[in-house]
Amino acid sequence: MRSKVEGRRWKVEGFTLIELVMVIAILSVIGVFGSQMFLETTEIFLEARNRRDVVQEARYAIERMNREIREDIDSTSDVTAFTSSTFTYTDPSSTSISFTKSGSDLLRNSDVLAGNVSALTFTYLKADGTTASATSDIWRIKVSLTIAKGNETITLQTQVFPRNLYNDIAGFAGWAES
Repeated sequence: MRSKVEGRRWKVEGFTLIELVMVIAILSVIGVFGSQMFLETTEIFLEARNRRDVVQEARYAIERMNREIREDIDSTSDVTAFTSSTFTYTDPSSTSISFTKSGSDLLRNSDVLAGNVSALTFTYLKADGTTASATSDIWRIKVSLTIAKGNETITLQTQVFPRNLYNDIAGFAGWAES
C-alpha cells in the first residue's frame, strides 16, 4: 500500500485485510447459491429434455403403427397373427409386417421404432366393441404403448380403424365405446 501525506493527515490507498476477507466471504456465499441455482437449472433442463424425448419417441412409434395398420390392411385375411403383444399382417406388396416388443424395444419386423418401451398391448375389437376372437371379426385395433426414460414415463393409446375393414352393414352405428 502506498501512503501520502496531505497536510497533516495520512491518506492510505488500498484495502485492509478485513475488507479483503469480507469480499472473499461475500463472493463465497454468492458462489455457493449461484452454483446451487445452476445445478437445479441443469437438472430441470435434463428432466424437460427426457420428457420431450419420451413424448417424441412414443408419438412417432404409435403414429407410424396407426398409419401403417390403417392404410395397409386390405382384408381380414391379411392379418396373420394377433395377440396382446404382437400384431402381424401382410401389406399390399405381400410383405409380412410385424409389430412386437423385444426386450425394451418396439420392433417393426427387425427395425427399432422406439426404445425404452416398458409395455405394448394390442386389443382387437368387433364393430360392437366386444373382443374379437377371429381375424374375420376384427374391426378396430386398440394399441397402448408405454415408454419410460429416466424419471419420465408416458403411455399413449390409439384406436386404429383399418380403412378396408370397415363393415358397411354394421358401420359406425354398430360401434360402441368401451
